[in-house]
Amino acid sequence: MSTRSILPFALAVGPALAAALPVTAAEPGALVAGYGTEFYEYWTGLLKQQNGVVMAALGFGAVCLFIITRGKWRK
Repeated sequence: MSTRSILPFALAVGPALAAALPVTAAEPGALVAGYGTEFYEYWTGLLKQQNGVVMAALGFGAVCLFIITRGKWRK
């Protein structure tokens, strides 16, 4: 496998694993007990603010531009 095919995979999986580390360090019942509701409350609270909506839209646009500009159909 070449480095070129590993890089997108590493960029996708690396942040997901790093984000999951605090969750895996918790006790086993913590995932079921309140993680989902706290996650939902955090993101809904953030998106109720104007700056949260703007940052979410900018982040979504950046991801879309990255996908569009890295398309295989250009080759």
